[in-house]
Amino acid sequence: DKWNDPNLLGHFSDNELPFQENILAQFLEINDESDEAFQFANKYVAQNNINVADISKGQQETFAGLVAEKYFVIVNKILKTQDPNHLYLGSRLHASAKNNKAVLHAAENNMDVISINFYGHWDLRPKENDLWAKLKKPFIITEFYTKGDDTKMDNMSGAGWRVNTQED
Repeated sequence: DKWNDPNLLGHFSDNELPFQENILAQFLEINDESDEAFQFANKYVAQNNINVADISKGQQETFAGLVAEKYFVIVNKILKTQDPNHLYLGSRLHASAKNNKAVLHAAENNMDVISINFYGHWDLRPKENDLWAKLKKPFIITEFYTKGDDTKMDNMSGAGWRVNTQED
């Protein structure tokens, strides 16, 4: 049975889904009444009496959390139906999603372990550490890397740090 592998910790459902602050504007730009994402955004705007010309950061973050919640609920239900014995590790949060309290709350409600791709700093800063340590679920840093300039590769793409040598 494929689900009885003793080396399988759990499942990622995706990688770095765009639960960013601009997702509300992106959904509204679809501008197609038959599109479910557009309908979901329009309903949120109407229920919250939002002026679409002046959407606040808080409104954007809340909406991203609602989209994340909808996604995580569906995926968690399907994964646990198919494989109840392993962990749901999420979709690997990154960029602004990893610090968005609404997205993190959705993750807490639906994941066993919250996975985070972490770039931009060598160590967790107090801001991240305080935010993530308060989560009701454990978190794991699932991606972090450094690129050495001595590899004779261009090392220009990706979010990882650049250092002079592999030893560095």
